[in-house]
Amino acid sequence: MSASGVGTLAGNPVTGNDSILGMAPAAVFAPSSVAEASEALKETAHRGMSVTFLGGGTEIELGATPTRLDAVVRTQNLSALVEHSPSDQIVCAEAGMTLGTLQQLLLPHGQRLALDPPLAERATLGGLMSA
Repeated sequence: MSASGVGTLAGNPVTGNDSILGMAPAAVFAPSSVAEASEALKETAHRGMSVTFLGGGTEIELGATPTRLDAVVRTQNLSALVEHSPSDQIVCAEAGMTLGTLQQLLLPHGQRLALDPPLAERATLGGLMSA
């Protein structure tokens, strides 16, 4: 962040894969940590930008077409398993983890998340919760 308290708002190059229902954002972020995601959100909020999160994009058409899309935060790098306590049947994972990956991590413990969406190998946990 600069001395003014405003960061540089450096994002990734915008591609066609970052568009949501035909709208292209001005900025795209692909944070590798929750701290980086938090920093991107602080900067975009300070600038009054509208932000949308984008994971696998498997059900993006479920929502209404945005009226404004300034920035996209891609969650694919936020895919860590934060906690898994098999005996307590507790699992905590970041929003960018796909359901397929989570199911593979739980399988050796005889566990699964009882969801059956299409494209489980692309569908992210954050997207499933928001849909």
